[in-house]
Amino acid sequence: MGPRTVPVVLLLGLLGAFAPPANAADAADPGQRLAGLLELADFPPERLEQLAASAELSPAQQAACVGLAIRLRRGVRLLEEAANSGAEPAAAVQLTGDIVAVEAIDPSGAAPGGAGSRGYVCKIRLRPFEDSSLPEGAKPPAGQGNAVWAIVPSVPRPWLAADTEKGVSLTEPVRLTGVAAGRWVVAPRIGWYPDRPSAAASFGVAQLGMLGYDAGLLDQLVDRSAILATEAEAFYQMLAAVNSIGPHQLSRVARRGLAEYAEGWRAEAALPPSGPGSRPLLAREVLRQASVGRYSIAPLFNDAVGQRGTLVVLEGVVRRVVRVQASLPGGGGPYTHGVDHYYELELFTGDSQNLPLVFCVRNLPEGFPTGDAVEQPARLAGFFLKRWAYRTRQAAGAASGGAAGGVSLKDQRSLAPLLIGPAPIPLAPPAARSPWAEVAAGCVFIAIVIGVCWAVWRRGRADQAFEDDIRARLAAPSGGVDFAHLTDRADT
Repeated sequence: MGPRTVPVVLLLGLLGAFAPPANAADAADPGQRLAGLLELADFPPERLEQLAASAELSPAQQAACVGLAIRLRRGVRLLEEAANSGAEPAAAVQLTGDIVAVEAIDPSGAAPGGAGSRGYVCKIRLRPFEDSSLPEGAKPPAGQGNAVWAIVPSVPRPWLAADTEKGVSLTEPVRLTGVAAGRWVVAPRIGWYPDRPSAAASFGVAQLGMLGYDAGLLDQLVDRSAILATEAEAFYQMLAAVNSIGPHQLSRVARRGLAEYAEGWRAEAALPPSGPGSRPLLAREVLRQASVGRYSIAPLFNDAVGQRGTLVVLEGVVRRVVRVQASLPGGGGPYTHGVDHYYELELFTGDSQNLPLVFCVRNLPEGFPTGDAVEQPARLAGFFLKRWAYRTRQAAGAASGGAAGGVSLKDQRSLAPLLIGPAPIPLAPPAARSPWAEVAAGCVFIAIVIGVCWAVWRRGRADQAFEDDIRARLAAPSGGVDFAHLTDRADT
């Protein structure tokens, strides 16, 4: 081998070392990658086949499926890609149907030495087209109808209003993406899209569902905090969903729901109050405001958990409008739901006691003012998200008895209701002025300038006359008295 061939051989060897494997296409296939994930979770194809052949699951199988569902939370995007591609061998599916029953899984069914995770088995009645679209391995056995049983780690809290240990009968629209094995589907979560008010969904929550918002995300919210990383999906998905409806239309929908909202408080209004801020007092305030066609903001400040997803329409004065740049998700991917920015508005209503309600909107109407010193009457409709914690700067000297001139500013944590809605509706043209008012203001300014100039000119003329008079007196004879012939009276 000559000296020139050695580098060539080494180069070819390096290229071979870094060349893609023969099965690179398979490695990029979503089905293959999902199969690898299932292998790591101890769910090889043989175990999925055993699961598919089981008419009922033992407690140990249920606990294992809950564990798999939790592992799948980190592979939601991979699940969706595999389901959309129809890739084999993993039977990933996306299903739409109606939840008709929920039963809690006993966490004591975990394997010995392992901690059990509570989960739920949900019976889902598929829509007719969904039944025919299932892959062969995921179709329910003959005689089971068009139903599947989903195993999930959690379900929306409103579904659990009754005794879940005995099962709850529901009829709520749902969607889920998971791994199918016969009649069983293991999914990391179940999406809830209510299309009408019910025992589980308020009027506002039902409107959100019809806008394409997963109402189950409301359970992830934590009050008295900023927007947490775990709440990003709930926040940005609502911004995207609400942007699909116009502000006037949502305002009309909110007014239509006022009577139903007030009726939900009527029974509590009849109870004796237990103290300031108690629910009977809140209920009476809600009914009082509803009697004049307005929503009360009192529950938004005092009953955050109970008001999740509530739809309101409010009127007041917007005093602050700032643009917020959305942050990119981890890994530098696309913006969540395409939301690259939004606006925060602070609204003060007649009954908010000089406390703001914060609205987040995707867009502003043309000419709407922005900044920290705005005075814009407006109407805003939106859905209540959470009680939000934010930082303000407040003068501390007066409150702490500081010396005059020594007032300082300090950061203070404040709480405000956070709502999400479409663009605000101005109730007066932004910075509106009459053309005649502009002319009048200009005339007044010109008159003031002319007056000042005339006064300066007049003062200058008076000063010149005074100076001329003094000079004339000094030049004139001193009344016939000759200072040279004056004598001292002491000499006479």
